[in-house]
Amino acid sequence: MLFQATMVKCYGGLRLASPYEDELIRDLDADGSFGPRTEAALKAVQKSIGATVDGSYGPNTRDRMKFVDDRSRYCYAYRS
Repeated sequence: MLFQATMVKCYGGLRLASPYEDELIRDLDADGSFGPRTEAALKAVQKSIGATVDGSYGPNTRDRMKFVDDRSRYCYAYRS
């Protein structure tokens, strides 16, 4: 759920990847399920951040993504 909430907060204005390109990430349900819409949202984020667009959340994606702080107010770069 935190992963989806992060994408909604930090990348909400992006359109999901095909076949859901008429939907925005901000409308994604943060339900904790990594279903087809979450995968399409991740692909849109990957494209936006210049990561390999494969729908897989790995270190290359993590290192480039922004994350929401513990109070859900700000987005920040990944810190190892």
